[in-house]
Amino acid sequence: MRAIDVVRKLAPSALNDYLTAFDQGDALLDAAGISSPLRLAHFLAQVMHESGGLTIRRESGKYSAKRIVEIFGVNVHSAAVTKSEAAKLAGDGPALFERVYGLGNPRKAKELGNINPGDGWKYRGNGILQTTGRANHREMGERCKLGNLFEVSPDQVTSAQHALKPALAEWVAGNCNDLADKNDIRSITKKINGGYNGYEDRINWFNKIWKLVGSDDASWSVASGDAETEKLQRDLNELGATLKVDGRTGPETKAAVAAFQKANGLKVDGLAGEQTKAAIAQRLATTKPSLPTASIVPQAPVKEIVGGTATIGLSELTRQAGAALAPYQDLSEYVRWGMLGLTIIGGGWVAFGLVRSYVIPAIWKPTPVVLS
Repeated sequence: MRAIDVVRKLAPSALNDYLTAFDQGDALLDAAGISSPLRLAHFLAQVMHESGGLTIRRESGKYSAKRIVEIFGVNVHSAAVTKSEAAKLAGDGPALFERVYGLGNPRKAKELGNINPGDGWKYRGNGILQTTGRANHREMGERCKLGNLFEVSPDQVTSAQHALKPALAEWVAGNCNDLADKNDIRSITKKINGGYNGYEDRINWFNKIWKLVGSDDASWSVASGDAETEKLQRDLNELGATLKVDGRTGPETKAAVAAFQKANGLKVDGLAGEQTKAAIAQRLATTKPSLPTASIVPQAPVKEIVGGTATIGLSELTRQAGAALAPYQDLSEYVRWGMLGLTIIGGGWVAFGLVRSYVIPAIWKPTPVVLS
């Protein structure tokens, strides 16, 4: 099924420029590698959410005070808009976006490349994937081989001729095809949104689209496995789960993640985020038996027989000398040679003592002298 067929069926109120862009956009989609049902479904799910079912050209900014706090409030966004500020900014798009995207929020302004007064409003969310910020407008134009067109004329981002281009450029830049192949909508959302705003809505869009473009198989079952998910499945199995280790995040894997989260006092969503993975690692570290410390078992020294008496051979003395010097391999040549000499001398005295005590008495037995 073509993308335009999905759009016409699921977005009956889509803007004409967007409809034209999709109707003429098959070659652009192919060039961007959106060549499988899974990739198409994930791309369109992000598009539909970001553009309100292809009905939004630009981010309006006509938010209520409550909505401003939800999106840009303290502990939510770098702007950290307070309730009192939100009450003043409600309904005033230019003032709001200058406060959260522009010079009123230096940290975000630097990130977005908004360097002039008014840039927050001029380069607010734009087009079918809501390109935001002066720097992003410039970058997408360059990626589309259009120079600084989108920076100079932001309205071109939503034109029928160009609407798909910046969205596809952003998709490719984020390696979203690879994530789509893994059916990883969470990571795709982070790439496109910078966070997880509207995550559930994106999932709902995906499910609707998959029914049209996918097979009878569940989307996760046709996805490619990945090493990270395989590790997650193995770790959960270590903790008592009975998952098939295939690298695919299906219902059973999500249920196992949710069960772990519930048992360990975490937010239960079935998604293995960083906090959940850290908790799994900690649990594994405390439940796995520690390996016994390796002990060095000394080998019995090789012995030679001299005159019927067992003595330590020269080869064994050499081995022991090397072993004695092993801890000192990083010392200077002079020190190491000096220690070797001392070791040899010490070994010589040991050998001499053994010969005097055992070998000589065994070979030479003088005739006893009887005193009269």
